[in-house]
Amino acid sequence: MRITIVIAAFNAARCLSDCLDSIYRQTYADIEVIVVDAGSTDGSRQILERYAQRCNLCVNLIFTWISEPDDGIADAWNKGILRSTGEWILFLGADDTLYNPEILSTCARILIEASPLCQVIYGGVAMIDETQKVLEV
Repeated sequence: MRITIVIAAFNAARCLSDCLDSIYRQTYADIEVIVVDAGSTDGSRQILERYAQRCNLCVNLIFTWISEPDDGIADAWNKGILRSTGEWILFLGADDTLYNPEILSTCARILIEASPLCQVIYGGVAMIDETQKVLEV
C-alpha cells in the first residue's frame, strides 16, 4: 500500500530539509513524496534538486517536485493530489516533520485495518519549538 505525502512549500529553505529528512528516515517501504513549490526564490529549488538526486537511489521512495505559481496551500495540495499514485495521502506543510522513523509503518497498519470502511483518518499533532520542547499536543 503506497502512502503519498504531498507537501506545499513556498520560500521554505530554512525548514524544508528537516521535513524531507523526517520522511527520508521512515522505515515504511512504499512512500511517494510530491513537493509542490510555489516558485520559491530562497534556495528551496536547490534543496529539492538535491533530494531528487538522493531519492533516485531509493527503492522504496518516489520523489517528485514541481515549482510554479499557485493560489495557496489548498491549490498546491490539489496539484499534488492530481499527481498522486498512493492509496492514502498525507498532507504536510514544508515546516512540518514526521514524529519518528516508525510513524508511517504504524499508520500503515491502522490504514490496512481501516480500509475500506474509512476514507479519512486523522491523527494528533504536537507543536514543538526550535529547542525541541513540546508546547502543545
